[in-house]
Amino acid sequence: MSRSTAGLLCGATFVVFLIMFMPLLPTAAGTLGHDYGFNFPALLAGYYWILQNGISQLPWFSPAQCGGFPFFADPSIAYISLPQALVVVMSPMRAVQVTFVVFALLGLCGAYALMRRGFQSSRAAAVLAAALFVFNGFYVYRVLIGHLPFHGFALAPLMILLLLPRGGDSTLSRLGSVGAAALCLSYMFQVGMIHVIPPLLLATAIILLVHAFCFGWRWEPWLRLVAVGAVSLLLCAGKLVAELALLANFPRDLYPLPGIPGIGQLLSLVAQALFVSAPADATAHLANAQWPQERNEWEYGVSIVPALLLAAAVVTSISRRRDRPPATPAQLLILVAIVALLVCPLLLNWYQPGWNRVLKSLPYFSSVSSLLRFLCAYIPVVIVLACLALDRLPWPADRAARMRTSVAVFCLGVIAAQNALTNRDYYAGQPYRTAPVEEAYARARASGVVTPIEAIVDTGGMTVMANDAMIAGGSQLDCYQPLMGYRREKFPVAPLRLGRVDERIGTVLNLKNPACYLFPAENHCRPGDHFTLEQAAAADAFRRYQPFAFVQPQRQRVATAISGVAAIVTFAIVLAWAFAAGRRRVLHGSAPFPA
Repeated sequence: MSRSTAGLLCGATFVVFLIMFMPLLPTAAGTLGHDYGFNFPALLAGYYWILQNGISQLPWFSPAQCGGFPFFADPSIAYISLPQALVVVMSPMRAVQVTFVVFALLGLCGAYALMRRGFQSSRAAAVLAAALFVFNGFYVYRVLIGHLPFHGFALAPLMILLLLPRGGDSTLSRLGSVGAAALCLSYMFQVGMIHVIPPLLLATAIILLVHAFCFGWRWEPWLRLVAVGAVSLLLCAGKLVAELALLANFPRDLYPLPGIPGIGQLLSLVAQALFVSAPADATAHLANAQWPQERNEWEYGVSIVPALLLAAAVVTSISRRRDRPPATPAQLLILVAIVALLVCPLLLNWYQPGWNRVLKSLPYFSSVSSLLRFLCAYIPVVIVLACLALDRLPWPADRAARMRTSVAVFCLGVIAAQNALTNRDYYAGQPYRTAPVEEAYARARASGVVTPIEAIVDTGGMTVMANDAMIAGGSQLDCYQPLMGYRREKFPVAPLRLGRVDERIGTVLNLKNPACYLFPAENHCRPGDHFTLEQAAAADAFRRYQPFAFVQPQRQRVATAISGVAAIVTFAIVLAWAFAAGRRRVLHGSAPFPA
């Protein structure tokens, strides 16, 4: 396959992708997925803050929901993100659309480069990897349903590629690669992809082992991975310390951990979700589930293509085992490690009462309500293995390139057809109406004036439109804030009540002091406490999306400073590396990635 043909096929694949999915963003009825009921008002609140204060100050708190709540420290808030940055110059709907397109393109290019450069694959295999990744159901349907933070998943192939060394890498190249990969990982954290980072790191480890099996063991990718983790912690230190402070006051340990009781049933459901479509009756098979796991929670599809290629590879490998040299002891150890890691997502979603109690007792797992998202670890792994299989099938030597190209083109058609035939009525019928936030944004942008919070309101319970109350100057009492429980089980409501926020309730105002949720000891209060009458000026600034004075502990001030310094240093190294690579390309005509 020529370079121009590869580019044409990738371009055509991307166009087909956009034709299929952009009509759902928004739908014909002007609606979006239900979880945009949280993200759209959050984008508007972030824009209000920027209008009032510029971009130099962090929005620690927001009055827009629950009578006041932490904003920057909320793990679900993606303030430092592309969509929030785009809202400065375009509407929230347009920002979401651009984010969806840009990150899908990054995923496509990253998957192509991962195979072509990282695994030295044919162009046909790289094009197939690009198509498989851009159409993966986890990225597409999570964004459609409103899990906007998950757009960061598209950076996975690029991050993994940056961990794989090239021959003759200079010190600057190594540092630049680590820095760029750390920026990818830290972006995922900043946008709120908290529950997806562990399975993504699991997938990264598996792919590094696959690379070692194919090309020999090297320590450098693993050292790079450790360095990336360390730099990412520095970059995210400010947000991480704030999040941990908030989570300490709102532990998410109140829900049981669901799972699938039968191993055969578990394997069947996972295979269906990966290779066919989201199982329609999957929730009925869950045990110990308090909440239904709706269709979007089962979207991990990479089409039937990888299953067919992997099956063909297994069959030919068995039939030609006598012609194949035996695996070395090192390869056998690597293979055992790969299999062990591949089993992990299955074990985490297998329900057995004793095993479930063990999981629920562990620090990370005790705070989640489902471990289905660990299945996303299979997406990049299955894609890499399938594309390696395409290259390593026993094609006739004189026709290998042509046959690989033909099979790859056929697979592209299968991917497109399978996605076109998938019923998407569930997403076309989603209820969140975009118009109210769009109109409020347009008014604020035209006038430069934000709508302050005037009252605590209840617009009809916890609906998908509940948080839109901020548009008319209301902070929703029955708000949608997942950190306090899906039914606000941990929300310290009292003494908050319906009425104006400047109304006196004894010695306090009718407005929560959000600093008490975050740093209660330092601010001499308890989580859920209100602004006192003496803090009326601070409360007035807060309701107008302006900063107010509060006490931060020393650890938070140090962590914020560390993040700022780390960001400056990391960006400087990455820019120097990019400049050097660009200069080398101009002088020597070399491309940074194989085409």
